[in-house]
Amino acid sequence: MSSLVTDVPTRQLYDPVTGLYKISYEDKDTPLVVRLNAKVQDPDMIIQNGSLNDGLSDICYYLNVEGTRKLLINGSDGVTIVTNTESAKTKEAGKITITKNIVPVGKATKLELEAKYLDVRTNQIYPIKAELKLFCARMVGHQSMQLDGGGSGKYDPFKYDSTTNNQPDKLVIKATHKIGSVTTEANAAKLKFVWKKRREDGAYTDVGTSLLDYDCEVSGVSNETLTLDRTMMGDGCSIYCYALYDEGGNVASKSITATTPYAIISQTRILPAYDTKLIGVPPNIPSSVAYINPAIEVTTTNGTVSNPEEIFIFKWYACTNRHSSEENLQEIAHGKTAEIPTKYITDGNGMLIGWDELDQGGVKAVVDSDGAIIVDSDGKIVVF
Repeated sequence: MSSLVTDVPTRQLYDPVTGLYKISYEDKDTPLVVRLNAKVQDPDMIIQNGSLNDGLSDICYYLNVEGTRKLLINGSDGVTIVTNTESAKTKEAGKITITKNIVPVGKATKLELEAKYLDVRTNQIYPIKAELKLFCARMVGHQSMQLDGGGSGKYDPFKYDSTTNNQPDKLVIKATHKIGSVTTEANAAKLKFVWKKRREDGAYTDVGTSLLDYDCEVSGVSNETLTLDRTMMGDGCSIYCYALYDEGGNVASKSITATTPYAIISQTRILPAYDTKLIGVPPNIPSSVAYINPAIEVTTTNGTVSNPEEIFIFKWYACTNRHSSEENLQEIAHGKTAEIPTKYITDGNGMLIGWDELDQGGVKAVVDSDGAIIVDSDGKIVVF
């Protein structure tokens, strides 16, 4: 009767992210120490009942990994085996100490002992066999991802005289993947980020698969970076980013599932509250002056807007001031600055000047009546 026993856990956990083991046989406090418990019971009492370890010879250990056996060599690869010699017999014979993590991750493994015992009554040699099951499981940490430089936000397209108040037109968004608290390094074989953009029909498709993706570009070893040009995104955009990961280096075999980590970018073009006022109108206009050239100034709490004509279509109106509730204002000019004839001043009542500012909205591709995208002679998309 024989068996292998140990006080050390025979099940390990391996963390592929950190490369560390929970229960490491390389730790000085937890080497794998296995003892052979070989006993004999002789009803004739020729052999003393009890341990027969000191009578064993040809003691060998094998590591059996899913049917493939490897002989463990005493004194090599962190293996120490206690054996008997002609001059020294010991009850510790058959003891093995392993100071390396030799169990393959995720594979059924057995430590197998083979030895011989000589029965002095009959001079017959008996085989002694015993085994101990070992296993090392892969630790599966919680996967997550995040976006730096993105998320949800509002884009103010105004530019200001004080450039420190300007919002960046381009966002460089970096995706990171984590297992537990450990960030995964970019690796084309193990990690891939998939960016999907919302289309006009509400569907999300991969960035880069449509001509309309002129506002964003994906780059990086693992596609971890998205550059979004907010001046070209129209009135806004919504993008999902998914993180596909395979520790074994075959991320190409992975696909998006309900448990795939993801994050969302949502950017919206929104004009902040603003004021407009008329500037450049002289208080008194001599009769010899045929035209005046007023302008419209746009301001927000961030200061004076320096690019109003990129944002608005300005329309100017003028008419003679007749002190009537039905003034006949006429559209006379476009642009931030107008040339307004003074002919509307016919008497001491002067004239009325008015204007509208119409938000042009975000830049979008121009399409024809059939919905086809219009391109120029160089094949570039025409935007407006």
